[in-house]
Amino acid sequence: METLPNGGADQSYTMALNGVVDAAVNGGLANYVSFLNGEYRNINPEIAEDVDSFEAKKDCSQVLSALVEQQIELMDKGIKVHSLKVCEAMKPLGQHMEGNYQKMRKDALYWAGDQKK
Repeated sequence: METLPNGGADQSYTMALNGVVDAAVNGGLANYVSFLNGEYRNINPEIAEDVDSFEAKKDCSQVLSALVEQQIELMDKGIKVHSLKVCEAMKPLGQHMEGNYQKMRKDALYWAGDQKK
């Protein structure tokens, strides 16, 4: 993508990136908040019991948190490249997506950091 001339990306790049940023159809990262902040232990004690009973699962909240942070790093780069490469026709959606991304980014980093406390 970085090798394309500025403004040279077709709409498939915008749509793919927007599918990650605006994952409302599938619930997005909000589906994992209780797991990231530990609330799943109160909401679903049977899941907590399962996690606690297997050594390989005990650090899964930390792994998920690290993966969320890694996804944000990748998305930061994707959004930056997109802002340069987006075609003229997709700029309005791109600007809307960038605004949504800032909220998603803030929430994701908050949720991922929650479990570290």
